[in-house]
Amino acid sequence: LKSLGAGQVLMDAGSLKMELDAKKFYAKPRLALDSVGGPSATRLADCLQDDCPLVVYGCMSGKPPSFPWQYWVGKGLKVEGFNLRRWMKEKKRRVPA
Repeated sequence: LKSLGAGQVLMDAGSLKMELDAKKFYAKPRLALDSVGGPSATRLADCLQDDCPLVVYGCMSGKPPSFPWQYWVGKGLKVEGFNLRRWMKEKKRRVPA
């Protein structure tokens, strides 16, 4: 992700908010990518800047993400799903074989 332009790439090991605080970032992340679901997605959403997207592209935990209503109303949480197979099918003329 860094080679694509990301300034920082952090893995969620259960204490993402503490890790961000320890690094003394001046701004919250503006994008989160979640392939785990469940509590991991909630922790990612908790760290996001208001009105920024959380992109869910997997559910390795087997548990769906769930968010408190305050995230939707107060933080303006935007959750988007991404399906690689569907994307490739829709863009097949642009994706090299």
